[in-house]
Amino acid sequence: MISGHVNPTDPRFTGRWGKSSRSDGNNACVEFQHSEQHGLVGVCDSKAGENGSVLAFSESAFSEFLDALRSGRIRQP
Repeated sequence: MISGHVNPTDPRFTGRWGKSSRSDGNNACVEFQHSEQHGLVGVCDSKAGENGSVLAFSESAFSEFLDALRSGRIRQP
């Protein structure tokens, strides 16, 4: 991940933030954006808005994170 504070208006994330197709539209979602130019994937909480924080992963780290979720190595508490 990138160190330091990153928010949704960071210039590395200039595209549209997306949500899961399973989102119910109540604005309580995790959003994501793939910044191909910078090789990053950003993840943020839609409720936090522009002042919230973004977890910024390298593409490979995000892929490993998704693999861990799908395999059950990471579970909800």
